[in-house]
Amino acid sequence: MADVLNGLELPRGLDDVDAAFMTKVLRQSGVIAATNEVVSQDEKGVGMTAGYFSAIKKVKCTYKDATDAPDSFVVKGWPLFEILPKENLRAIFVKDIKAYLFPAEHFYPRPKALLAAFDAPNDRWALVMEDADTFADHKVHEHELTVNELMRMVPKLVDVAVAWEGCHEGEKARQLEDLGVDLWASDANLGLYKTVMPGGAKLFDKLTTLSDSNLVGAAPWDVELGGPGMCEMFTKKISAFFENAHPARGATCTLSHGDLRGDNIFFCEPSPEYPDGWLCIDFQLMFRGPCPPIWPT
Repeated sequence: MADVLNGLELPRGLDDVDAAFMTKVLRQSGVIAATNEVVSQDEKGVGMTAGYFSAIKKVKCTYKDATDAPDSFVVKGWPLFEILPKENLRAIFVKDIKAYLFPAEHFYPRPKALLAAFDAPNDRWALVMEDADTFADHKVHEHELTVNELMRMVPKLVDVAVAWEGCHEGEKARQLEDLGVDLWASDANLGLYKTVMPGGAKLFDKLTTLSDSNLVGAAPWDVELGGPGMCEMFTKKISAFFENAHPARGATCTLSHGDLRGDNIFFCEPSPEYPDGWLCIDFQLMFRGPCPPIWPT
């Protein structure tokens, strides 16, 4: 990604994203004039919306010279705690960063990125984007998606699904392979789940047996589903469970965001920049395939 850096040294973590770094990014992206600079910045975290695979903070900049340029941004960097093997985290970061550089036509609507770059050999990563909270409503997890909001999303989702139909082969496959988007039912993707998920599944198995909790109530999973350890067993049997989701077995194939939940969705008034009236973030879990089936067909 050296072609987009122009001499800019990427941060190792969010602590390196200071006023001097933001000045370079904003000048290079044309947000502020070459003679202007960031003299200070207010920072805050993003709470539960941050996800698990990265560190994120919001930055509000104060400029030396008066300007009507945007001053609120979101910065994503390498996580303080690595909950996946480093090679898997690198792959996730590459996919997310490249998604903001991917041609917008027939792709998910997303915030404007001022910097989306990585220096993998030196473990430096950075994504700086406009703060969508300044012009859109963030559909955070506390607020359920309404039918009207869902219907606003459907036309673009259909457009993306149709545009990428058959992306397991040919030019479409090549484009998504370059983006790092694998088949859901690939050995690599399922292998990652089998590597990292069984430990966490043990905890979920414990939680789902607590019949006196608000989470489970009167239907503990070990009783209702036929025995203890259901979640851990699923993580170990996931390849067999999803084998019919592979195109080689006749499954349909298109592009899926992979994590299109409320915390990653914003709604706004339709505009030339966002004609669909919504946008989304966090492309780390994109995959190629159908929606994974519950039962083989």
